[in-house]
Amino acid sequence: MKSYINAAQAVCLSLYASGDFEHLLESPSEDEFKKAVEESGDGLLRFLMTELATSEGCDSITEAMNRVHMAIEDLQGAKRNLEKELDKLSDTHVRVTLVTRLGRTGQFVIGSKDPIVWDDADGDDETTSATFDLFRLGKSGEIEIISTEEIDGDQWRDLEMGGGVDMVRSGVHLGMSLQQALASQFPG
Repeated sequence: MKSYINAAQAVCLSLYASGDFEHLLESPSEDEFKKAVEESGDGLLRFLMTELATSEGCDSITEAMNRVHMAIEDLQGAKRNLEKELDKLSDTHVRVTLVTRLGRTGQFVIGSKDPIVWDDADGDDETTSATFDLFRLGKSGEIEIISTEEIDGDQWRDLEMGGGVDMVRSGVHLGMSLQQALASQFPG
């Protein structure tokens, strides 16, 4: 084994990714080894080689196991936080309120099977604005508005004709803000 690769790093290189990086054990110099790790394109491998390096105070397999264990706990914590955020997003809804030239308002929730509910039954006229409310239902069933965005009637027609209304909801559920989800439907 090379003096610049300790036992913990050697074990990782031999087994990590089914041994895909074992060839790095044959690096002719420490500089070449570091360069090959950096250029591997694998962030986790870079992390492991750095965290398990003797120069970082990792001087035994026991210390390496402790470091890997701590990293796993940190990663599990990050995963839990991401899952919580995803749960919050999946509990959100997007409500659209349309206002027409004659002052009529209609409202619907994107993705709901319910039709648009208009404030009256008089005729059809041109939409002049559309307001999008990202909301969740509170514990008592009350609507809790998270954010609001408004677009004009021309943008609404483009969005509706282009099939982008459902894409706004999908964007929000994929982690975009309401503003980002709307902007993604209007390139340029």
